[in-house]
Amino acid sequence: MTVRTPKPAYADFDAPAKFLAIESIVARRLKEHPKAICSYSGGSDSDILIDLIERTRAMFGLPPVDYVFFNTGLEMQATKDHVKATAEKQKCLKKY
Repeated sequence: MTVRTPKPAYADFDAPAKFLAIESIVARRLKEHPKAICSYSGGSDSDILIDLIERTRAMFGLPPVDYVFFNTGLEMQATKDHVKATAEKQKCLKKY
């Protein structure tokens, strides 16, 4: 089975325009959901998402976002170390 989703309107934009479009989506969603919680895995995609959200929050003066990391006990030590360092840097990560 193949699942196809429509391509977002910004998919064909060049990188700077695509980034601005994504920032505007993040800002709109954070305005709609001022008590947002974002899951954080400790991976590179999560790092990029935290950076994007925090830059957007600063730019638009939006309320803080809580980030959560769920420790399943299966994570590598390097991942747990990275999550701890990120939590100390961001001061907004909660561990579960």
